[in-house]
Amino acid sequence: GSGTQKLGYLPMASTDTIFAILGEELGFIGSFVLLALFAVLIWRGFAIARRQEDLFFTLVAVGLVISIAITVFVHVGVCTRLGPPTGQPLPLVSYGGTNLFATMFSCGVLLKMSRPPSSRGGVL
Repeated sequence: GSGTQKLGYLPMASTDTIFAILGEELGFIGSFVLLALFAVLIWRGFAIARRQEDLFFTLVAVGLVISIAITVFVHVGVCTRLGPPTGQPLPLVSYGGTNLFATMFSCGVLLKMSRPPSSRGGVL
């Protein structure tokens, strides 16, 4: 908690550059663990998409996973200076309501799609 970059050196430290702050506070191991957790989320999302019997559900799952993956890649790219600043928040980590709501909705749909079709019981 003694990092100095969040004290005015980085713009929008709680949203747009949160990965840089986490990298400073948690170090290489913490950053690697966070990226590994995102990799597991993306891998499991593609596994859910692969198990779908209907093409529509496969495309929905792939679209949701790719939207999360692109958001993570863009945010990490901006924080590591591999891309221009875009204002893209890090899913499930950055402060903010709309992006968190949309990401949690996507994860909920993926979780619902991970159940067998006979036990879904609803729209999906």
